[in-house]
Amino acid sequence: MDFKESLCEPCGDLCGNEVDCRVWVYKGKEYNVPPKAMIIDAILREIYGNTEKMPDSEANKEPYQLPENLRRFFESNKNAI
Repeated sequence: MDFKESLCEPCGDLCGNEVDCRVWVYKGKEYNVPPKAMIIDAILREIYGNTEKMPDSEANKEPYQLPENLRRFFESNKNAI
């Protein structure tokens, strides 16, 4: 699965800062929200197995680090309270 981000004005308006939100890429198309078909495919792959498994990303092999855009979003919200 490809990982992309784009400027998200609604989230930026909420926290008073620029925020990049995730863009979901599924079967060559970009979505601002995860498409239902992608979620259903993932669930069915886990239940029944899959012959065309999605490759594991390097991010899954390393400890999780909060992306910079999310850190800024949460910092802005913390300061607004």
